[in-house]
Amino acid sequence: CLGTGNPTGYILKHARYIPGLINGLFQLGSPIMTEDALEDLGWDDKLKQAFNALDTHALVPARVVRENRGQYVVDTGNKEHIALLPGTFRKERESTEAMPTVGDWIAMEETGLGKDMVVRAVLPRHSLISRQAAGKGSLHQSIAANVDSLFLVNGLDGDLNFRRIQRYLTLVLKTGAQPVIILNKADLIEDSKAVVSEVKALVPDVPVFAISAEMKTGLQELKEFLGAGKTVALVGSSGVGKSTLVNSLTGCEYMDTQPNVDDGHRGRHTTTWRELVRLPNGGSLIDLPGMRELHLTGEEEGLGDVFKDVEEISERCRFRDCRHSGEPGCAIEAAIKNGDLDGDRYKQYLKLKTEGQVSKTRLSDRMQKQITAEQGRRGKGELMRKVKFEKRKIKNANQKPWRKGDLE
Repeated sequence: CLGTGNPTGYILKHARYIPGLINGLFQLGSPIMTEDALEDLGWDDKLKQAFNALDTHALVPARVVRENRGQYVVDTGNKEHIALLPGTFRKERESTEAMPTVGDWIAMEETGLGKDMVVRAVLPRHSLISRQAAGKGSLHQSIAANVDSLFLVNGLDGDLNFRRIQRYLTLVLKTGAQPVIILNKADLIEDSKAVVSEVKALVPDVPVFAISAEMKTGLQELKEFLGAGKTVALVGSSGVGKSTLVNSLTGCEYMDTQPNVDDGHRGRHTTTWRELVRLPNGGSLIDLPGMRELHLTGEEEGLGDVFKDVEEISERCRFRDCRHSGEPGCAIEAAIKNGDLDGDRYKQYLKLKTEGQVSKTRLSDRMQKQITAEQGRRGKGELMRKVKFEKRKIKNANQKPWRKGDLE
């Protein structure tokens, strides 16, 4: 503790394990988890029922705190463990989304060596935030699971980008998590209320808050999304102050922070991994690294909610299959001409819609390839069984007679 250079922060970070440590000192063979400690992590009746439906002999529930190259740091409420993913688990699951990710609840088992644990099952999720993996492929990357609220953090120091907000909302709506727009660094501008009103007009059904994580102002308004059993994830581009917000909410220097580069706007990547952090007053935070690329996966259903006005106007077109490019009676073109619809907003809608359709096609092709590959493996296995059966028949037919009766 003293060797960390920040003993107060270290104690606050690990204070949740002190009761379990004391209990372990006085009770030999004490359990590695308790019901109350799990509830603070988000354990509920649905998860308990799903866990009890398994063969729970020797299994222990835990929540994934961090992923590190095939190893998982998991929390049982009283202690952190290392959980390994067996090769059979990977082989039986074609999709990467079936693999554990930060925030997942798992059932694990001791290896018998008294050290590491082995993941046996992933319990059902009530939310999953994913994106298309960086690059031109169609693979999906799970970002976080079992998130109750998702803080979309933006900086008011030049980082604010309405199109990025629309992209984030399109990605996270319908995932099961409540989106909340956080406008950080409100101390750097004179009229933050005007910006809040502008963002609210853009997305009227999503809560918007202006705060300053550095000055610790406006944090009280976020309390309704925090508390025992609740999980909040923070997402946003680099340099918007996510790590500073984590430190302000935890009350210690839990995350390293760095000043922005010389132009004052472009942020630095401070968080380089996803990690679940437990708050001193209950609940958990998941700080996600700044993402350079944020592609749609093709499974989003939030585009109609983010651009509800555009789709309502398009329903008034004379023709149902109107392409909004010179057709008579086009309501979209009329709305843009009259000023009822912003032209740039409509272009952003088309961009996201096209991107979603492309990703959906890639997703469909990938799933079809997986089905074809699985059918090919099954067909090959059946063919090999038939070949072996025929070989046995031929071998038995050509077998030399060894019994006396067979020679007559």
